[in-house]
Amino acid sequence: MNITIHRGADQIGGCVTEISTEKARIFIDLGADLTKDEKGAVSPVNIDGLTTGNAKGSVLLLTHYHCDHTGRLPQTLPEIPIYMGETARKINMVFSERMVKAKRLDKKYLEFLEKARTFKPADKLEFGNIKVTPIMIDHSAFDAYSFIIEANGKKIFYTGDFRLHGPRGKIKVFEHYVKNIDYLICEGTNISRTETAQTESELQKEAIGLFRNPKHKYVFIFCPSTNIDRIFVFYKAYYEVFKGKKPFVCDSYQKKLLEIVKESHSKFSEFYDFDKIYSHRANYEKLNKWMNEKGFCRLIRSNDQDKKIVDEYFAKYQDECLVIYSMWKGYLDESNKAKNEKLIDFFSSYPYKCLHTSGHADVESLKKVVEVIKPKHIIPIHTEKPDEFKNLFENTILLENGIVLYAVK
Repeated sequence: MNITIHRGADQIGGCVTEISTEKARIFIDLGADLTKDEKGAVSPVNIDGLTTGNAKGSVLLLTHYHCDHTGRLPQTLPEIPIYMGETARKINMVFSERMVKAKRLDKKYLEFLEKARTFKPADKLEFGNIKVTPIMIDHSAFDAYSFIIEANGKKIFYTGDFRLHGPRGKIKVFEHYVKNIDYLICEGTNISRTETAQTESELQKEAIGLFRNPKHKYVFIFCPSTNIDRIFVFYKAYYEVFKGKKPFVCDSYQKKLLEIVKESHSKFSEFYDFDKIYSHRANYEKLNKWMNEKGFCRLIRSNDQDKKIVDEYFAKYQDECLVIYSMWKGYLDESNKAKNEKLIDFFSSYPYKCLHTSGHADVESLKKVVEVIKPKHIIPIHTEKPDEFKNLFENTILLENGIVLYAVK
């Protein structure tokens, strides 16, 4: 069994990993690069057995739906089977249909997504002589996965993007499922950051404090539509304070995403259940009257329609308005204006509170996972600082992009 990191050995995003035997080739992710150049982000990549050449025995597994892991999906050879989480596919279908309609995504992406096959947590998948077990982990994309990969008497654990400080971030998952690992292929997005990540639970408590402030009658929250856990954190916080006496409001698209998760996961955790989340397109006049009189918490986007609404409330009730920004602060950096001009202009108009925590593991979490798994070797991926792994873990192997590791036999 051989390991090749085709892309991602020294960068965040755009990752492609191959694990192969004489009978099968498993590729993991085919992402877009993180760059201001949208065309460059999805420029063609030549990877034998995946985007070019012979596809016999090849399979593509997707860890989650973020673009830096799926953005080059249309480059996949059409005969290659594609697999992803069942709920993740449903979320990504709704999101992608919206993006294609807005002409922000190539419709070919949606065509490949439509034919993708799905799996559930702990399913047993077999491709040739390779066995794969998907393990659901916590990330800022819902229904994200790690993979246990077994062949020829050896085991690899591919973490994917993960964290321990979210609602599903339990070290017990690793203790229970991930054992006797020869090679740990581990994401290291935050490997060079020394601070401990704020937990989503701590963020929820901070949100409760803000919502309880009587000055914050009209609350606007900007949060990515597919960061499902974060949206439920805000909903739970608002509901705890007002018990449904003030509406939590979003658009019909966002509500559809939340209903997908409620339907599939509320039976496992009440965190993903909700009593009432209101779509402002339904019974709008009655809802609008209630919102004006009692106040509200409303999810917004950086579009002209929502900006007009926020402008109107600030003009009438500026001292009673609160705007919460719940994304990475770097998106608002002026150096990124070429790519995020509308977002930066939107938030330059109002005072706002940033409530955000990373979707990736901090250093302490990486240490905990390594301590629990006790892998024989560690291979960094999804990091700009792979050398930092050597400083933390003596059994680190640094692979260069495209170089095959033949040690697994």
